[in-house]
Amino acid sequence: MALRQYAKKAQKEEATTITARVPQRRYEKFKSYCDTLGLSINEAINLLIEIELKSEAKGENSAD
Repeated sequence: MALRQYAKKAQKEEATTITARVPQRRYEKFKSYCDTLGLSINEAINLLIEIELKSEAKGENSAD
């Protein structure tokens, strides 16, 4: 049951592509970190966006 939150979800929405410029060294470190976690960069970025949006919805990112 604890692993359910990490289960891959079927893509329900149309996807879009984003492009970001990051320093080469930062990219390499992030890619290596993702590899150790068994995640693709795409999966990791999607998870980070999802976490950020969920915390925003809960009001955890307010500047107050």
